[in-house]
Amino acid sequence: MTRGNTSEDTDPQLTIAADRSSTGVVLRATGEIDVDSAPLLRSAIEEAVDTGAPAIELDLSLVAFMDSTGLSTIIAARTRLGGGAVRVVAASEPVRRTLDLTGLSALLVER
Repeated sequence: MTRGNTSEDTDPQLTIAADRSSTGVVLRATGEIDVDSAPLLRSAIEEAVDTGAPAIELDLSLVAFMDSTGLSTIIAARTRLGGGAVRVVAASEPVRRTLDLTGLSALLVER
């Protein structure tokens, strides 16, 4: 499954590809996660939860920007699924910097 913004823009702000893994679902995001695109990430996470996936791994290595809305979306998913069931397994430098600045890198990024 690949999802993208529904704007008429030929270059969507965010695309998300979902793949099954041995531990659950891997969501690979490409683009920017902000107030406009975070609902797409939230929807992809909810879809993965609805399939009964025991864990959701977020690959954010191709995300160029993430604001507090993106962080909030990830934290809400972690809360809903009991903490460790949602984790960031790869992060771009801008995402890693955001996680570090907010003190969330230890909670979210698998090292």
